[in-house]
Amino acid sequence: MKKNYFKRLLIFSFFLSTFFVFSQTEEQIREIKKANNTEELKYIEESSRQIYLEAKEKALEMASQKGWAITYVEDGVLFELMKVSEDNQPIYFRTFNQNAAISTRVNHLNTGGSLGLELEGQNMTAYVWDGGWVYTNHQEFDGPGGDDRVTIGDDENQYSDHGTHVTGTILASGVNPEAKGMAPHAKGVSYRWNQDTPEVASAADNGMLLSNH
Repeated sequence: MKKNYFKRLLIFSFFLSTFFVFSQTEEQIREIKKANNTEELKYIEESSRQIYLEAKEKALEMASQKGWAITYVEDGVLFELMKVSEDNQPIYFRTFNQNAAISTRVNHLNTGGSLGLELEGQNMTAYVWDGGWVYTNHQEFDGPGGDDRVTIGDDENQYSDHGTHVTGTILASGVNPEAKGMAPHAKGVSYRWNQDTPEVASAADNGMLLSNH
């Protein structure tokens, strides 16, 4: 049953990205929402939220019994216990990031790039689920996309250097030219990763096109 949630969500994500890939102006968001199957997205949101809560509760109970770490950092990588496997082994989410802007050659799409397209993420919003919130007051989140370019999307309470780094890779303004992101005019919404499936279903129902997990 769990696999069906992800399969359904992928189908809807593909549908949205096929027809509304170019921008997220208020008008476009209204069109995206009209095309959504709201009933199906609500089902994914509510059902997957319960699965996440039950899995986390079981993992925390077993961690207490077996002495597992709930969160830890190793070589700069954050690990957090999320659930247990069928044979009752701990399963952790972990952070990782690479030099994505260069490896994807997105600089050729930006203003001054070889393709002459001047794509800087205008009118786009990127949603980020990570080990913690973005530091929204970072200098790289000011700039062409407007004030408060990055906002917090949930009621969790943990900041993350990694979440800030990933979001910067996507949309840093380039106050420091070496830190410029792939879409420096885009906006961002930051979430903790504990409820990413139900939250992404809700965000998709409200016009989201792009997310990073």
